Amino acid sequence: MNRGVRIFVSPSRRELINETLHALRGNSCRCPAHSPSLTSTCSSPQHRHLTSADSTPHTTDYAYEISTSNVRIGKGATREVGMDLVNQGVKRVMLFTDKNLMQHLAFTATTEALKAENIQFDVFSEVRVEPTDVSLKVAIEKAQEGEYEAFVC
Repeated sequence: MNRGVRIFVSPSRRELINETLHALRGNSCRCPAHSPSLTSTCSSPQHRHLTSADSTPHTTDYAYEISTSNVRIGKGATREVGMDLVNQGVKRVMLFTDKNLMQHLAFTATTEALKAENIQFDVFSEVRVEPTDVSLKVAIEKAQEGEYEAFVC
């Protein structure tokens, strides 16, 4: 489940953020339908156009939203993958890697974490750095064969 993070800021901070973003955009059109790199202005009356010389008070309320997957960084984080999957109720996964990474500690730590939590897993080690349509089709076919509940990459 992807949960968004909403950040609420005071009106004075919101104004500072809006002014900063406006300065970064330059004098370009603020409507989302136009590229900030265009120098021409939009002629649509619904769109509000501001320049640095515009002293009109801002009447638009802006909302900023940042959505991201959970990311855990730090010493020992890889060893927690099994626990995370158990917390999600996952019992069967496919582990994607390449033949070179199978020789590294991260791969070993991942497989040990899965084993420690009694999670069944299969390894797909044909991942390519520069994937082709053929290699992606092979990965998709393998993923569909196993009735996996999750994928670890």
